[in-house]
Formats: sequence, structure tokens, C-alpha cells
Amino acid sequence: FIDTVAKGGHSRSLGAVSGEVSRRGIRETLELLGSAAPQGTLILQKGPKEGFVALLQGYLLAAVNGKRTGIPALAELLSWRSGQYRFETHVSAGVGGHAPVPLSEAPVQATQLLERATARHRGSERRVILMRPESVVRIEPGAHTQSLSDLGKTERAVMDLATVGVTVAKMQSVIPEDAAAVLSALENLIEHGYLTID
Repeated sequence: FIDTVAKGGHSRSLGAVSGEVSRRGIRETLELLGSAAPQGTLILQKGPKEGFVALLQGYLLAAVNGKRTGIPALAELLSWRSGQYRFETHVSAGVGGHAPVPLSEAPVQATQLLERATARHRGSERRVILMRPESVVRIEPGAHTQSLSDLGKTERAVMDLATVGVTVAKMQSVIPEDAAAVLSALENLIEHGYLTID
């Protein structure tokens, strides 16, 4: 694998290195690529989802997964246990936008972020079980909603609909985001005491 990547860095004619995520795992693949190639782009695909990680001289130059970028995007990509990858020994012009992170540190930061998210999810597991499609979402009586300007677009949309009381299924059909994103916003708002579910 390492020999193939190293040779690919010297000869574009060899094309891209590709394989299955399940064989090696994304974190190990990144570590191998970082030691074998001076630069490149790891393109990942899982069904309709696609993301990429750009590497340059031992640094994470960029990571993108849907609307997420940087370490949060890398964290989600590291959670993939299936899919395909393709490594190309070049980085497209204009890729970046965040301060580069040493490749030795980036997966650690992403894993820590993933662990915190998992812990939050476990802490709200009881609420998730009760979050049936027919459950009605409402504003929590007495909730302080003055700081809603700090919320993301999806969370604000959820709050707007909750003022009139709608079902989880209705929210997922009305808000122009995927169902998982809407559920994530709901969980966050419930956890912080803004919403309640009947």
C-alpha cells in the first residue's frame, strides 16, 4: 500500500489508489498516507455521502463532509465503518480555509470530538427513544429563548415550528435538511431545556 502511494506520487500515470474503508479504517489509512505521500487528497464515499481530506507535508489541510468542514468533518468521516476511498496524489487549488493541523494531532482531536458527541447522545438516549414520528414538539414552558441568535439555521427552524406545536415527522418533512440533522437539532434543544415532547 505505502509503496503504491509513494510511486503514485512520482507518476500520475499510475492513477489513484483506492480500496474499501472496512479493510483498514480511515484513521489508519490517513496515517499511512501521511507518511507515504508529500501531498494528496483522500476522497471518501459511503452511498450518496461523499467527503474528502486534503493532506500537505504532514498536515491536514482541509476536511469536508457535507456542510461540515475541518475537525468536525474529519470526526464524522472517522466514524464511517464502510464505504470506499480513493487517494489522488495532488491537492486542488483553493482547498483550505482553516489553519493546517499536524496530521499526528488531527485524528486525535477528531476522535475526542466524536467521543464527546457519543457521550452526549448516550446522555439523551431516553429522550431519543421517546422521540417517535408522531410525538409533538413544543416550546418548554418558561424556557429562556432570548439567546436564540446563537443557534444554527436548523435549530432556529425547529424552534419556529415548535412555537405552534408540530410532530417530529412534520418537522422532518418541512425543514430542508436531512432527517438526521433535524433529529440532532431536536436533541440539542431538548438537552438545553428549550423544547419538550408530548
